[in-house]
Amino acid sequence: MIRNWLMKDGDFSMNNETDSGGTTVTALKWYDNRAVYLASSFATSVPIEHARKYDKKSKDYVDVPIPHIVRMYNEHMGGVDLHDQLLSYYRMSFRSKRYYMRLVFHMIDITVINCWLLYRRAADKADIPMRKQNSLSHFKLRLSKSLMIAGKQMNPAKRGRPSSVVKAFKDRKTKGKATKPIPEENVRLDGVDHLPDYAEVRGTCKMPGCTARALIFCHKCNVHLCFERSRNCFKKFHAE
Repeated sequence: MIRNWLMKDGDFSMNNETDSGGTTVTALKWYDNRAVYLASSFATSVPIEHARKYDKKSKDYVDVPIPHIVRMYNEHMGGVDLHDQLLSYYRMSFRSKRYYMRLVFHMIDITVINCWLLYRRAADKADIPMRKQNSLSHFKLRLSKSLMIAGKQMNPAKRGRPSSVVKAFKDRKTKGKATKPIPEENVRLDGVDHLPDYAEVRGTCKMPGCTARALIFCHKCNVHLCFERSRNCFKKFHAE
């Protein structure tokens, strides 16, 4: 990067880096009264556009070159501000003497926000009511829980059923549809440590289309499922 005192308005320097996956990241430094730093895996410096700007030294309007990445930022800076606002709500907090870890966790936060925005867009296209869509906090909680237990073995079950699980089943609604959600798909289909166990009370089978009252529940998914010779919902639930 060129030093600031060597640059005048409109000057810029750029560096491109390509990772092993073929993604190219453009890092650009553009001078406009002071240095502006931008990085993007989407936009580059071309095409270069020009804009009229008043020059204090010459006391006249001059043409200043503007890289494409700067133009894109100026056009969508409202979206950037909204993104920063969403980041501030549930930012991951940590302490570390390694400065680059802040960049790593910041990138993870950005990725989660982008995933939530894509989820909201897909939900709107599917005509899912806003009240039934996951909020940002609920989305992050479900994502974190899914990442923690997907593909991993659960701790060995103690004898009997934990009191918290018993309370969750006893507190469910007795009328209408069950309120307890099914686990995420990558957890339900990971094929790891899905063990049947006996519940203290019967519950509605969570297999879509089945309304039977089952006494068996999955130790990992924590949902009731039929486990009989003529109706093996336990197998179908973890395979389809």
